[in-house]
Amino acid sequence: RLLHWLLAVFALAAALAVLQDARSLATVSIPVVVGAGPDTPANLTLLPVGTVVVNATSGGQLLAGATVYWQSAARGTSWVTGPSTDSSGRATLTNVVGDPVQIRVRHPSNLSVYGYGETRIVEEARTENVAVDLPALGNVSGVLRSRDGLAWTSGIQVTAAGADGVSYAGAQTQTG
Repeated sequence: RLLHWLLAVFALAAALAVLQDARSLATVSIPVVVGAGPDTPANLTLLPVGTVVVNATSGGQLLAGATVYWQSAARGTSWVTGPSTDSSGRATLTNVVGDPVQIRVRHPSNLSVYGYGETRIVEEARTENVAVDLPALGNVSGVLRSRDGLAWTSGIQVTAAGADGVSYAGAQTQTG
C-alpha cells in the first residue's frame, strides 16, 4: 500500500523526514535537503510488521501466567510489555517490528527469573514462533549451623544466588 505525503518546509537547508508506523510505533527517517523550487523527493519505506507466538516453559513444563516482553532497535531501547502466557504457556505478540526482535519472559513465581529468545520480522504479516525455556524453580531447606555444629537462632538472612552472582531468592531462618 503506497501512501503519498507532502511536508511544507520553509527556509530549511537540511531536514529530517520522519515517519512513524501507527501499528508498531516504529519510526523510519531519512535526511533531506530542502531548497527553493520544486518538491524535494523523500521516499520512506515502513519496516515489516508481524506477529510473534511465544511458547514458554520452565524446566520443560508449560509455564502459565508468565509476562512476555519484546524489544527491537526499530522501537527503541525500552521493553514493550505484552500479554501473559495462557494455561498452555503461549502468548501472542501483535504488531511486532524488528530485525532482530528480543523476547523476554518473566517467571510468575519468582520475578527475578527471566528467559530470553530472539526472532526476526523480515516479511509483512508473517508469524514467527519462539520457544523460551526458563530455569526450573524449587525450594531449598535445611538447618543453618555454626562451625562447631550448633544450630543458629532465627532471624539470619539466607540468599540463593546463581553462578553469575545474581540473587534469586532470600529468606530469614526460623526456629522450629
